[in-house]
Amino acid sequence: MVALLSKKAPPPPPLRENFVVTNKTGELFHFSIAGNIVKEISKIPPETTMTKAVTAIAWKSDHVVLGRNDGNISVWDLSQKESRTVSTMRGSIKKIRFAPGKGNMKIIILFEDGADIWDARRLRLVSTVICPRGHFSKLKTPDWASSDRPCDFDLEWNSRGH
Repeated sequence: MVALLSKKAPPPPPLRENFVVTNKTGELFHFSIAGNIVKEISKIPPETTMTKAVTAIAWKSDHVVLGRNDGNISVWDLSQKESRTVSTMRGSIKKIRFAPGKGNMKIIILFEDGADIWDARRLRLVSTVICPRGHFSKLKTPDWASSDRPCDFDLEWNSRGH
């Protein structure tokens, strides 16, 4: 008779999650969580030009994009610990999303009246969509159709009769 010895497999290592947050003074914090252990990975001081509140954050690879209520965007390169800021010449930024695909650094920036697509690596405007006033009460939830395709939007239609 053969006796089978059962060995308990060691438990898998805890999943590791990373996230970035900012405080009201503009400091950027990068944290890592594994199981029940939280570690501060890095802290980046606020930019000297930052005077408005951060309203949106997106992170991909070594780049974090911050959108502000004055319409400015800042792209932080975490590996180089440097940032660049540019004005979108639009209003308050509601949301920012990176396009899918490795190395694709295009972002969509959602405003109250439309959206812009920017190349975050070069900080250049690629495309703009502006909705006429009164046609939509809100643009919300921007998303990419694919890494090289235009975006999809969920729209809340304005129910006013014309």
